[in-house]
Amino acid sequence: MLVRTFSKTGLPRLFGEFDSMDRQLANLFSSGQQSGGVFPKLNLYRSEEAIKVAAFLPGFKRENLDITVLGNKLTIKGEQTEDENENYTEASRRERFSGSFERSIRLPFRASGDGVLADYKKGLLTITVKMPEEDKPKSVAIEAN
Repeated sequence: MLVRTFSKTGLPRLFGEFDSMDRQLANLFSSGQQSGGVFPKLNLYRSEEAIKVAAFLPGFKRENLDITVLGNKLTIKGEQTEDENENYTEASRRERFSGSFERSIRLPFRASGDGVLADYKKGLLTITVKMPEEDKPKSVAIEAN
């Protein structure tokens, strides 16, 4: 068993080591976009009538988000600017996303622009893409002879 004692001057060094380890772990699991993988994180839901996409985008302004649909591809783009901190010259840690992103999702059907609705509240972007009539399941009657 290893026991290590620290003087008062050793504690700041210990916390520095923890910060270093935290940064190394974040880099290890990062895909180069945002720590933890693809951005933005989203959920997809499907019904017989539509597809609903919920993207978590806290802190973004509505006017900095763009949604496009082309065929069966839905694209979400956005930009987040870095906070201006006039009284501070250097950041000790940056974990909040800043910059631009683009994420495309393939839909299981071709969508038209008039069948797409979007809403942005409390950092959650919700996009509903209605399924065209020709792609909806249809019931077929069986004839009796």
